[in-house]
Amino acid sequence: MQVDYLIAGSGLAGSIFAYCAAEAGYTVKVVDPATATKASEVAAGIFNPVTGKRMVKSWMAEELLPHAKTFYKQLEAQLDLKVYFERDSLRLFKDETEAPLYQKRMDEFPDYHAFLGPVLSGQELPAGINNPAGGFTIKGSGWVDTSALLRGLKKWMLQKDLLVQDHINPDDCEVEANSVLWKNIRARKLVFCEGFTVDKNPYFQGIPWRHAKGEILTLEIPDLCTDYIINKGLFICPHANDTFKVGATYEWDDLDCEITAEGKEEILTRLDAFLDCDYKVINHEAAVRPIACDRAPIADLHHEHPAIGILNGFGSKGVLYAPYFSEQLIAHAEQGKEIEERATFKNHWRPDLV
Repeated sequence: MQVDYLIAGSGLAGSIFAYCAAEAGYTVKVVDPATATKASEVAAGIFNPVTGKRMVKSWMAEELLPHAKTFYKQLEAQLDLKVYFERDSLRLFKDETEAPLYQKRMDEFPDYHAFLGPVLSGQELPAGINNPAGGFTIKGSGWVDTSALLRGLKKWMLQKDLLVQDHINPDDCEVEANSVLWKNIRARKLVFCEGFTVDKNPYFQGIPWRHAKGEILTLEIPDLCTDYIINKGLFICPHANDTFKVGATYEWDDLDCEITAEGKEEILTRLDAFLDCDYKVINHEAAVRPIACDRAPIADLHHEHPAIGILNGFGSKGVLYAPYFSEQLIAHAEQGKEIEERATFKNHWRPDLV
């Protein structure tokens, strides 16, 4: 069998890359063992143009946000799904010292005006939120239902006979200059979309990684009536039927997908500091985010083996990065177009690690 793209992994990166390649007219096969927990199955799927303690505009926000909206709306129409939700965020001030930082962003950086909304006093916050310092709203944020998205893309792949339940061991691949042979499949390009297991792949040992385990809770909060994605050291993201995704933790050492009592306690302790509503924990999940040390995605062909590609390192921003950098990688592989510099192999590669 011959295909244009053989794809290792069917998480967010692999599934969206397969969809983009097929939409562009290329033949694909996706190989996944269907046993490992995928970070994108657990993720809240939140996208936010202003993040962090310093209220910093997200990298490439002006390009990534409209691109994601166009992509998901098209995908929803084609696959008959509802996965993309635009919701303003409500960033709660930690204390009174944070309000001047918000004002500084508004006064000194005109490009923030498209994203930063008005300040709300403590009395103007949604019922059930107790934060006397108040907060401010953020426009252009929202969330993608990654679980529904992956289910829909898996159904699409199965209908088109694109999915193989197996595991691609790099040692089992015959890599040539213009193709890769794995078992009975020859592909012009083999693209690894492996998530955090990438650090075991011999082709990418020169890339330093800093993966992070995250735990997330699903809560039932009947008395919290808000459409805002609320953030104060953790996020509260509204879903259907009075349920909310709440999290997440960051653990840099114990990189497994097991839930812990400590993770649950950390989330609920932070939540109890400002939530004045009763709630019920109805689910607890954990996964590992794939993160490169540069904290930028990587979407490129191997500098020594151009038939090998990688799409990885999305961290907590996979719903924005996956569509954009899938298309960039395809355009680079097929037409030689340049990839965003921070996402290139050259930017991430450290020869001293090999």
